[in-house]
Amino acid sequence: MTGKIDTDKLLFDPLYEKEWIETFLTIPNEFGQTVQFNLTAQQQQMTAFQTGRDITVKGRQTRASSKIMARNVRRMTTSFGLNCVVITQTDEMTQMFRARIKHHLEDLASANMPFDFVIDNDYELVIGGKMRNRFIWASAQQKAGKRGVQTAHIVHASEVAHWPANVADNIIGGLLPACPPPPYGQFDIESTPNGADGLFFNYTMDARPFNPMSEWTVNMFPWWLELTYNIELYRESGLYDIEDLVSNFQPTDAERKLIDEHKLTPKQILWRRIKAQSLLKAGTPFAQEYPEDLHTCFMTAGECYFADPEYDHFDYYRDLMHAPMLVLRGLPYNEDVVDFHGGVLNIWEPPQPGKSYVAWADTATGQSEDFSAIGVLDVQTNHLVASLRVRVSPERTGAIACAVAQYYNMAFLGIERNSYGLAALSVALNDLRYQNLYYDFLNEPNNPKAGYYTTQENRDKMLGRLRAAVFGHTLVFADQVLLMEMGAFTWTKAGRTWRAEARQGAHDDMVMMMAGLLVIAPYAPKRKAIAVSGSGGRAPTHKGFMR
Repeated sequence: MTGKIDTDKLLFDPLYEKEWIETFLTIPNEFGQTVQFNLTAQQQQMTAFQTGRDITVKGRQTRASSKIMARNVRRMTTSFGLNCVVITQTDEMTQMFRARIKHHLEDLASANMPFDFVIDNDYELVIGGKMRNRFIWASAQQKAGKRGVQTAHIVHASEVAHWPANVADNIIGGLLPACPPPPYGQFDIESTPNGADGLFFNYTMDARPFNPMSEWTVNMFPWWLELTYNIELYRESGLYDIEDLVSNFQPTDAERKLIDEHKLTPKQILWRRIKAQSLLKAGTPFAQEYPEDLHTCFMTAGECYFADPEYDHFDYYRDLMHAPMLVLRGLPYNEDVVDFHGGVLNIWEPPQPGKSYVAWADTATGQSEDFSAIGVLDVQTNHLVASLRVRVSPERTGAIACAVAQYYNMAFLGIERNSYGLAALSVALNDLRYQNLYYDFLNEPNNPKAGYYTTQENRDKMLGRLRAAVFGHTLVFADQVLLMEMGAFTWTKAGRTWRAEARQGAHDDMVMMMAGLLVIAPYAPKRKAIAVSGSGGRAPTHKGFMR
């Protein structure tokens, strides 16, 4: 291959990364043999989609880590003065990565490209001569980020979803400021999923395409890209009569959907059945270990509040998922402009003159990973037409809620009158004087006050209404984050009773927002055509608002 490609292009041109790897590197195969490194279908897709700030959601044994290491070795042996930080889940795994990288350096030495090492130990490897490139090894077991590294040109963080939460925050938080922006800096965070909480899940949800303003991009690579994942894998074991299974194969409805949409074969589906049954005995969801889409891979094992033994409602709603038609990062309110402070309003259906809408604000502290959520529901169709998830103070949440509600024909706006919601409600009621606030006649019929006062009893009723709408498919939404939060919303034992709440560490802001919308929707005043200042029932075209 080297004779067909210009040497400079092979060594330095990013477009020839695949050719460089396949020309110079070898890799152990599943039989322990050392073979030429030929990129798999998934590895080739990783090459095509990489941006320099990449989050990779992967399945078990799909060799995503091998691809990232090979790419990093190429850059570390064709550039000068670089630091490459490699961090895995455990010390043992980090040393396995170290051995693989040294193996690739030996590959290059065999191709007449030897490198001298001035330092080579369990913590770092420094290439000598004029290059002075430095590999730095670490693991989540060390519980500390490499803050002594002034510049981390390349970072490879592996199996991050399985790091302890506080350790992941510390390590990634310490390295991010040290990594230059692309193309000079490359930062890879990759992992198999591990539930809808933690740094890996949060970074995934805050990346493109979920957040168009993010510097990060998430890619999910489904298990069927690994061609060995089919029932032929078990032929030599003699456990199964493969010919009989294939000839008598009858797919379920869900399997037929996979076959039709992704051109899978009966042998692949039969492997899926065997693997799913095996994992079920261990209490592990198949979709977590072998992702099929970003909606199910973060769903957790256990008794999901929205699970129905009679029907897969998640599958029903997965079919409704699609990107919003428009995203906005600010809206006018009267004569002022309300900025969404990094959040975006996802719009699936713009406001229509004469239509009635309800809006709801679920208010949080705005600190750390705590989100406020604002949604808008079409009263006539029960469509979630817009949603926004943002990390801001309660006061700013109140202002944003007013701007969003005004944009949607002065929507009937509900704000929780508990805890942090009080500050948001005060802004809407006293400072901005929003004219169509919900007063809590449902819980306080004799003396209703502005805002919804939540107790454990009426919270259960709110969630019950949401679950009934989900089971009856009377609710329509395309918000992927809402669907993921529903997957992590479980029954939890509380003393002698069971309580519906998010899995520990997961988020419930979108779920509670949706429940609130459904509670007040039947009581929304009927609207006539309204010309709202600053919107006029159309998406604003103010410079800088639209994305």
